[in-house]
Amino acid sequence: MAVIDGVTHDFPGRRGRAVRALDSVSLSIGDGELVSLLGPSGCGKSTLLRILAGLIVPTSGKVSIAGTDPGELSRHHQIGIAFQDHALLPWLSTRANIALPFRLAGRRPDDARVEELLSLVGLEGFADARPAQLSGGMRQRASIARALVLRPTVLLLDEPMGSLDAVTRRRLTVELQHVWLNDRVTTVLVTHSVEEAVFLADRVIVLSARPGRVLADRPIPLPRPRQASVLHEASLQGLAAEIDGLLAADGR
Repeated sequence: MAVIDGVTHDFPGRRGRAVRALDSVSLSIGDGELVSLLGPSGCGKSTLLRILAGLIVPTSGKVSIAGTDPGELSRHHQIGIAFQDHALLPWLSTRANIALPFRLAGRRPDDARVEELLSLVGLEGFADARPAQLSGGMRQRASIARALVLRPTVLLLDEPMGSLDAVTRRRLTVELQHVWLNDRVTTVLVTHSVEEAVFLADRVIVLSARPGRVLADRPIPLPRPRQASVLHEASLQGLAAEIDGLLAADGR
């Protein structure tokens, strides 16, 4: 579904010196797969996500999603994105926020799809509420529903639970798996939480400290669906410890 081939990206630095964020990153992501990106701060995780979103053109290398340039998919509203900042419009209801991508794409809102997602993320009782009336977890669920409403080819999640408290974050992690299992959209998740990455992913990609390179591509063999109790089980903790060791050895 997605192929990243030898991607390197430099940002302009002081005195004309480029800062290399990513260095020769290559990986592929299967159709319907959920992949987590892990690595220390500044390793280029979010940069790679933005390249996949078509928001940044890499300095060198190629990226394709379903055989198409990400920028082209983005122009056709086929890439769903949810960030740490939910970015809901404060004057719109939950229902209207979720339906917003239809209007941005110049399409008539599909009310049935909006109602389906409201139910899927557990917000059917808050459809008419404004963002200020929702908890942090509810706002993030609405943001994820909005990212899914146009049935995108790929879903990109950049620390969607990073600003939440530990209890809400754990609950939303389990709920996000439920949402993904329902749609099975190809998903790339950026996170700093090793346990969260392992719990959600089919594979965990570990990036090195800047410039980001692929340190490891670790399949996660845990059966689905995964219950919240799995977060405390030895199977998950063993995988998390292995990945944590890779990060520590790289100077996390």
